[in-house]
Amino acid sequence: MTNKKENPMIFCVCGCGQTRLKYDLQGRERLYIKYHINNCRQYSKEKKRKLRYDKGITYEQKFGKEKAEEIKERIKIAIKNNSSPKHFKKGNPGYWLGKKRSSDTIVKIKEARKKQIIKPFSEEHKRKIGDAQIGEKNHMWDKIPSEATRLKLHKANVGRRLSIITPAGRIKLREYRIKQVFPIQDTKIEVKIQNFLNELGIEFFAHQHISEIRYGYQCDIFIPKQDRILQKTIIECDGDYWHGNPELKDFRLFSKKIKIQRCLDFEKTAQLEEQGFRVIRLWEHEIKPMEINQFKEKLI
Repeated sequence: MTNKKENPMIFCVCGCGQTRLKYDLQGRERLYIKYHINNCRQYSKEKKRKLRYDKGITYEQKFGKEKAEEIKERIKIAIKNNSSPKHFKKGNPGYWLGKKRSSDTIVKIKEARKKQIIKPFSEEHKRKIGDAQIGEKNHMWDKIPSEATRLKLHKANVGRRLSIITPAGRIKLREYRIKQVFPIQDTKIEVKIQNFLNELGIEFFAHQHISEIRYGYQCDIFIPKQDRILQKTIIECDGDYWHGNPELKDFRLFSKKIKIQRCLDFEKTAQLEEQGFRVIRLWEHEIKPMEINQFKEKLI
């Protein structure tokens, strides 16, 4: 490295009028301020055309298949031998490990994040993301993890602490789930029955949580009051497949999940009737062709 006396200030050769030290820290002579050399370069029309139009062109298109493979191999070797910063190398700690930010810095970061504008994905972008994960386009399509990969996953999970839910935490989760609405969007048959009730002028609540029974759940439609009927009414709109309609298919042929759901439906209905509710269960194949007069007969 040169001494200060041997390293004078010089003007940038590009003619910008700015000054810099003649030698850098390694003692190399520098005539330009960083990036100012581009101001002095004069490209030919052919070079400008190549710089402008080479974007998006593959190596195979530009140099041919054999030379493109050679270039790619050289790039791979260069990337492999490249020395990355210390805290980016495998096995080295991150830059902030063991360090603490001051309270002023934390406040500044929070204020800066509040000002950030996060743009939501457009519908077109969401569609492209979805299409990229479907079928053979998915990178995990038709791939089975090797024994070595399975062993690594097993070792990574050994000794991992699982979250333990305390009794107080269970109560909080139960209270939170009661307030949630399932499903987020009503089915077509539910919407049809709701429209019938609106036409008849009957007050109702959709997805009302019923906690009076052992298996508390959210019913499809709850009618608290009705003319000439003292009981509270619950209407369930059951899908033929998901609730296992025995009229359309042999019950023994349904999956285990649907059989359990069918048993739960019977149990819930029995418990509700014991608590004084009036339960009306309507199948999907009944609701689809149903007219308002037919629904009125079932309701009364």
